[in-house]
Amino acid sequence: MAASGAGDSLMLRTALSLSRYFHRPQVKRPSPFAYRVSPYRVFTQICHKQRLARRAAGCHNQSLMHEGSITVRLSADLREVDRLNRVIRQFGDLHEVPSRVLYAVNLALDEVVTNVVRHGFDDAKDQEVVARLSVVAGEVSTEVSDGGRAFNPLEAAPPNLDAPLSERTLGGLGIHLVRSLMDSVEYRRDGGKNVLTLRKRIR
Repeated sequence: MAASGAGDSLMLRTALSLSRYFHRPQVKRPSPFAYRVSPYRVFTQICHKQRLARRAAGCHNQSLMHEGSITVRLSADLREVDRLNRVIRQFGDLHEVPSRVLYAVNLALDEVVTNVVRHGFDDAKDQEVVARLSVVAGEVSTEVSDGGRAFNPLEAAPPNLDAPLSERTLGGLGIHLVRSLMDSVEYRRDGGKNVLTLRKRIR
């Protein structure tokens, strides 16, 4: 009986050692639906790659741009400015806006929206800022509207950039920057809202 038990034990160990050569564990493959990517994001990435390829080949010109528009509604919160910047970059890639023009538009809108959020409302809770971007006839135009206090930034006195820092008055630098970046800046009060329109020609 002892010899039989030893033999059974040896056979069991041998079978276990050999099993790893014949057993193939099944690998669970991920479902093709496990990763969902926004079609818009895929399309913008393709457009971005095509744009880079054309730029590298030196064949970018105004006729390649696609006309279109987008409206972005932002809560009156400084954290929303980052989201606006991302939307502007995606919009520029999608519509083939030259990088130098897109940079100027992005910087100007960043300044305008930041100023509205910081100074435009007595109480910014539940308030919003609406930015509309469009590419039409070789021009990028943006319109920023808000329901804050009536304020025309174009009436602000231009800053004296030659004066010493200790003698300069606060304010005015932001709209000075916006004016220097854009080809035209217009303000109107419409339906109880401030509306600032910025235009940048694509040369």
